[in-house]
Amino acid sequence: MTFGQLLDNYINDTGCTAKELATQSDISASVISRYRTGERLPSADSDIVKKLADGLSKISGTDSSTIYNQMIDALTARTSLAKQAFYKIDGLVNSLGIKQADIARVFNYDASFISRVLSGQRCPSDIEGFIDDISEFITDYAISEDKTAVLLETIHASEESDPTRNQQILLLKEWLNQNDTPTISFLSKLDAFDVNSYFASDQYENISFPIASQIPTSRMYYGIDQMKKGELDFISATIMSRSMEDVYIYSDMSIQDMLKDNFAKLYNIGLSLMVKKGLRVHIIHYLNRPLDELFIGLQAWIPIYMTGLVSPYYFEDFNDNIFSHLTYYSGAAGLFGSALKGMREHGLYYLTRNKDELKQFHTRAIDMVSRATPLMDIYKAEDKPDFYDRMDKLLSESREVKNVLSTPPLATISNELLEKLVNNYISRPDYCGPSRESLLNEITTSANRERTLILRFAKNHKIVNNLNILSKEDFNKAPVYLSLGYNFINHSIPYTYETYLEHINLTRKFTEKTDNYYLEETCNFIYRNIQILFATPPDSKKTNPSWVLISKSISPNIQFLIHHPSLVKALSKMDV
Repeated sequence: MTFGQLLDNYINDTGCTAKELATQSDISASVISRYRTGERLPSADSDIVKKLADGLSKISGTDSSTIYNQMIDALTARTSLAKQAFYKIDGLVNSLGIKQADIARVFNYDASFISRVLSGQRCPSDIEGFIDDISEFITDYAISEDKTAVLLETIHASEESDPTRNQQILLLKEWLNQNDTPTISFLSKLDAFDVNSYFASDQYENISFPIASQIPTSRMYYGIDQMKKGELDFISATIMSRSMEDVYIYSDMSIQDMLKDNFAKLYNIGLSLMVKKGLRVHIIHYLNRPLDELFIGLQAWIPIYMTGLVSPYYFEDFNDNIFSHLTYYSGAAGLFGSALKGMREHGLYYLTRNKDELKQFHTRAIDMVSRATPLMDIYKAEDKPDFYDRMDKLLSESREVKNVLSTPPLATISNELLEKLVNNYISRPDYCGPSRESLLNEITTSANRERTLILRFAKNHKIVNNLNILSKEDFNKAPVYLSLGYNFINHSIPYTYETYLEHINLTRKFTEKTDNYYLEETCNFIYRNIQILFATPPDSKKTNPSWVLISKSISPNIQFLIHHPSLVKALSKMDV
């Protein structure tokens, strides 16, 4: 929710006028009116926000600090999104050869102000107006064929569609306003997650999950609070049961409802206990949500995904605007219920452990999965042959590949450098893995396979590698490892900064002598342990990737092949 929408909601809900709020807050009615429409925004660190919160508190009776915190959240969220747009503008004007002095002259700004805006140090008072103006300016500047091509490629638009000026402006504004924050947050958590630390953490040693001492054969639950109690009772029954049957879950519960109280933490601990027991969980996600809610929900499932015991699905083209639904099944219990949208306090939910009723729940669970579409395929080391077969098939049907790399690709390493890295790795006092020859042979075989795959694809298709180059300072902040995730080699072989730079130089040389193989070097340090691969379909008119592969190298070594169009689009349009 924007700051203007939040302010407008408070004014409408309390039934006051802008004039009355002006009196209580000592801010002019005309300024309040401009805040409501979004024409202007106060600075998050100004006294105006505190005055507005105090004024609304006097009128509504709501605690002033609650209103103030909501306003600050709305303002900082917009400022964060604006800064993403400004960083994108800065990169785009550099690609197009536009001088900041020219922007300052056209818009009658001070050149130093433009420089601070594009570096994220300042925000114009009218953010939307600034983005509108700069979008028109850039579109009108990029009128030559080569600059238009650069613009369209940057904003992920198709040249074949031959957009008009107005269409280009709209596409540029859409790209600038694309919120990458939820996507980056999701990937950052994936990158940093350590499955060994997670399952060895105190939350499993000193478990506080509310295991129900007695669960009746059947029970009704009424309203949202009892619905949550029903879900936790279902999990309790499943954990305590001897049954090892698969678990099936569908719920289109609001993410905001999930985050209230302590429910989300208890729910996730309960799910973790189910997979720790060895149960496979089939989860059908409800994806007809705003993108930020979608990624927040997926973040919560990351620890469970990492076990490889989860099969995620979604229903295509499903949208019930009237009812919210919930269906759970395990060998121990079944839970079912519904409520009118936005009225969960009047919902009805039924839990059963009756054997005859569970047979019906089981049939419904199987039918649900048969109607659902896989959200992503998750591959671990034991799935290696299937994974390679699938990737070979997908790549043979692709026109272009882009890799976002945290470390140089294994395919470009030399035998000499690989031997040096392996020798250093196995010489550590705590090493207790396979012999030097065995480990070296496994990695060499994988490097040769990866290199063969690249050379075969590059004969007729384009491969673009986006490689982040770390400074020595950033490199020394945490270990950087040889990229082995794609090959399911479960060893963390570290670089020294010298061997890291040597591998980068080998990658540059490989790029120079390999047709259709390109290297884009960046300094946008984001991830250390994941690689992201995008592939565009063979249809030349389609520019969006048809699938995304996220490879995690360590803790655990796992692959996520994502199909859902909204997730693929969000990941591919992220400014990585």
